[in-house]
Amino acid sequence: MTSRSASRGRAREDKNVADLPARERRRRRPAAAAAGEAAATVERVTVGRIAAAHGLRGELAVDALSDVPDRFTPGASLLLTLPGALPGTPPRPVVVTRSRPLPSRHKDRLLLSLQGIDDRTAAEGLRGALLEVTATAVPPAPEGSYYHFDLVGCRCADRRAGDLGEVVEVIEGGGGDLLRVVATTADGEAARELLLPFVEAYLAEVDVAGRRILWDLPEGLIEACGSAS
Repeated sequence: MTSRSASRGRAREDKNVADLPARERRRRRPAAAAAGEAAATVERVTVGRIAAAHGLRGELAVDALSDVPDRFTPGASLLLTLPGALPGTPPRPVVVTRSRPLPSRHKDRLLLSLQGIDDRTAAEGLRGALLEVTATAVPPAPEGSYYHFDLVGCRCADRRAGDLGEVVEVIEGGGGDLLRVVATTADGEAARELLLPFVEAYLAEVDVAGRRILWDLPEGLIEACGSAS
């Protein structure tokens, strides 16, 4: 999901509250709660992460962060950003030359070959790099669906409790998606974290264009879902 995935610029890969990748993953959203049009406010969207080199001929094991068809087919153009790249460093354009499934306990992992990466040494140097596309290359989400970066960065409020904080992550789970919502102090420090189920019963309005989500949470749910920082 970025300097909060909704802020302008590239979504960097990090596992802290304010810096998560904008991913090209999409999920169903409660149709009755949707309002407005989805608007990507990131410039680049992460579609894959290079996990490791594979074999001796430059193949790369990649964790796919996209469910857009044909994203990794031969001939596809991507942007490569190395780990630790300084802000403002332009990504390197790359072209997929080969793609195949990788039997693995990681269900979304595949093997990619990129033009110009021809041996293991070159592939090893790309470990941890991000594969991205420009936001304009992301197709509109199907009716009743959303991209993760549609939601990350939205301000949340509850009809009774008022302001809840900002969505910083979408967490996928077998029982449904959770939105990780963080409230901050006046100094910008995390004060409270909520894991809220993204289900129709709890949603009054989802306005991704306006960057806001209005909740109608049952009494006691905020206390049950929250933790103080």
